[in-house]
Amino acid sequence: MEHSSLQNLPDLDTRMLSNFIYEMNIARRHMSTYPSGHPMIDTATNKVLTLLDHLFEFRPEIGFGVARDALMFEGEWLDRKNPVYRDFASFLFTRGIAAIHFMRHADHDEFIRLNLLLRAERAEIQEYGGYPALLESQRINHVKIVPVDYRSFTTVEEERITNGDYDAEREPLWENFLFGMMEGVIDPEGSSLYMPTDFDPRLVAGILNRKSEGQGMTGKENYDAVITSFISQTSTASSGSQGRKHKGPGNEGLGDLISALNPELRRQFLNSTFRTLDTQQGKAEAVLQAFPEELILDSLKQVNQQEMQVSNNILNLLGKLSKHQEKGAARSNIQGSTSLDNLEAGKRMRMIFREEDTGLFIPEAYQNALNTIVSTEQISLLKTEEMESLRATLDSQSVERQTSAIIFEIMSSGTESELESTLQRNLVDLARFFLETGDFIALQDLHQRWIDYLNHDEVATFFLAEEVLETLHSREFVVETLDALDRFGSDKQEEVRNYILAVGSPFADELINRLAETENMAVRRYYMACLKEMGRNAHEAILERLNDERWYLVRNLIIVLAQHQHPALVKQLYSLVDYPHPRVRQEVLKLMYLYNRPRAERQLLEELQSQNISAQYYAAQIADRSQDKAVQRQLLKILRDGPLNEEGLELKIQILRALSKIGDAGVVSFLEGLINSGNLLHPKFFRRLKLEAIKTLGCYPSKVASPLLEQLVKSTNSEIISIATEQLRILRRRANGES
Repeated sequence: MEHSSLQNLPDLDTRMLSNFIYEMNIARRHMSTYPSGHPMIDTATNKVLTLLDHLFEFRPEIGFGVARDALMFEGEWLDRKNPVYRDFASFLFTRGIAAIHFMRHADHDEFIRLNLLLRAERAEIQEYGGYPALLESQRINHVKIVPVDYRSFTTVEEERITNGDYDAEREPLWENFLFGMMEGVIDPEGSSLYMPTDFDPRLVAGILNRKSEGQGMTGKENYDAVITSFISQTSTASSGSQGRKHKGPGNEGLGDLISALNPELRRQFLNSTFRTLDTQQGKAEAVLQAFPEELILDSLKQVNQQEMQVSNNILNLLGKLSKHQEKGAARSNIQGSTSLDNLEAGKRMRMIFREEDTGLFIPEAYQNALNTIVSTEQISLLKTEEMESLRATLDSQSVERQTSAIIFEIMSSGTESELESTLQRNLVDLARFFLETGDFIALQDLHQRWIDYLNHDEVATFFLAEEVLETLHSREFVVETLDALDRFGSDKQEEVRNYILAVGSPFADELINRLAETENMAVRRYYMACLKEMGRNAHEAILERLNDERWYLVRNLIIVLAQHQHPALVKQLYSLVDYPHPRVRQEVLKLMYLYNRPRAERQLLEELQSQNISAQYYAAQIADRSQDKAVQRQLLKILRDGPLNEEGLELKIQILRALSKIGDAGVVSFLEGLINSGNLLHPKFFRRLKLEAIKTLGCYPSKVASPLLEQLVKSTNSEIISIATEQLRILRRRANGES
């Protein structure tokens, strides 16, 4: 089971935790599949939030560690073989997420924004300031994401940077900056593990330029985090210094460093600085005001030449700061040789960036067309019932089902083997999606279509390159399918069973495993029904398990085979007449009576003659099938001579019932002697045995049973009178042809 690794976690519903991962995975897939506002997205998100509410009953916070293909919860690895866990872990890992934590009170819209954020690629996340900044800007306040920190393992040649002219009393901001960048040890709060003492920004720039020109910089990923750390410390240092609210030495140093870098490094540092400042608007103006004038103008020039991309806020700040520069210091080259001042360039750049934002930007002509449509008087609103009908139509349409149909249509028209391999992988992904969402009808359709395709004469698939059936028939996929019965409940039982029967033998082993383990009778019956309906597809797996030491499993498997009514199979079961447990031997006897009565009679008599009272009891349960007088005599012998303790009484009652079903008139005289006798050693047990004997008299021929019953109704014992009277009524109704 997938929760085996979680059993040691107290007070936590592990099934609910697993369902949360499943539903979270489904919700994020829906965000990629369906358009914004689609009911499927809302439904999936609500399921996630409902499960979270239940999980928060046990924990104030739910957090997962993320490896390449595994999830960790509270120090325990979740099932590494679970394909859904692996898929979700891989998804998070490829986006640079080391851990994700969910906290109380997240709402529907916040989770929608989270899933939209998770759709972004790692490069996009980094470009916009990383997860902490994006979570804040997107108002995702109840989810915490810890990114993978690749800076923890770097090397550097320079251990310290010194300059005799450096003022030791200045705040050690640049020491932190340099060491963090070179060593990769800046923490999220902006501190480092080691702080050199002597520093000159231009000396640092020279070192970086040499590294870039010589062996190349390997710390490009570190710029954003380093500058974020530096600006954080700048703010702290400046807040404690009077008279330099805007131009602290740290901000000036940042500008001096960037100015002294070579063009390529300068562009990289400026990009990182602007991205960082865009997420820290309160500090942006103070930092940029400390930049040299040439650096401000150079930044605008690079933006105009499309060598850098900045946000509207940063662009406005650059334009504002540049208006005090000398006229003509910065010219735009956006439209050939036409020169624009910086403010006009800023306006045009903002328009360009708005057009890039396809989710928000609406061109003027299109907006006018929309206004015209809305203002017309010919548009009528849909009636409620029409709207609901359309909504139902949308809900019933599955993009994934249609995608599957399109893929098969493409393949049926003939494809190259390379394209077919790609389409196979798409079908595997769709199959996993159908499984996760509980769409077993679509899953069965995909399975059948693929089999039909493989049977086609022009199929391009090489046998060893086949991937779809290899996946659908794998034990991993089979296990997940059967696990879905717990997740989706009884509503999906029929669909799952139909899919199991369509796939056939790959399910047989796992069904038998679960049949042996489950304690739920209804579930056992479901598994047995599946095995029975699988017919020949289950025979091999069942026969291999008949030597199992768990008698209850072997008994159930015999029952399944018996329902197949296959004589050749029955012969293979005869060897089980020597199985240690009598209930298994009982099932074999039932089959023998159908296919080999003489052998069954001999085996039944042997069981009744056994000294094992349990063996006698289970043999007596089927003794009514016998027509052998020797068996009947042995039953009467046990009834007369067998022990009259608690177990012996139950055995004798069972024998009385077997004899009554046989209905031999000669037994009535034996019963009369039993009823009219007594037992001084066990009066209580014997009295109950007599009453049970009287209850069976209505099953015998009326000619021999009625006289005895008429005597008993004259008894002085009210209980005997009541039972005998009822048995007489039974005999009279039978004589009159009544049931």
